[in-house]
Amino acid sequence: MALTFVRQLLRCMLNHYILNMKNPSTYNFKELKNAFETFCDYAKMSIVSDAHYMFSSDTSANTGVLVLATSHFAWHTFPEHDYISIQYSTCSEDNLSEDQVKSLLELSFKNNNIKFGEILCCKVIF
Repeated sequence: MALTFVRQLLRCMLNHYILNMKNPSTYNFKELKNAFETFCDYAKMSIVSDAHYMFSSDTSANTGVLVLATSHFAWHTFPEHDYISIQYSTCSEDNLSEDQVKSLLELSFKNNNIKFGEILCCKVIF
């Protein structure tokens, strides 16, 4: 019985979201990074580091990652197809639902015309 209690204390839940976002208001790297940092702020996620790469001089084709204290938030733009691929993982106790993730992204971009493809959500308990 004591071992079961200890296992419950040590359990961690990882939420991993993968989604495609169409019709963002921008593909500009600085504006994207600012919107994603705003998302993390709304979601109460602490950013500890970041990295990025520009595929073009106009900064619209880019990829980046925000390293969070609880995991990561990553994106890759496909401006030629009008979408951004996003991966968001966290093992925070304040887990967001799929609808909350979508709402916070819309709020972060100040854009209610964003369209979302199917959201893949994986919850892992270990």
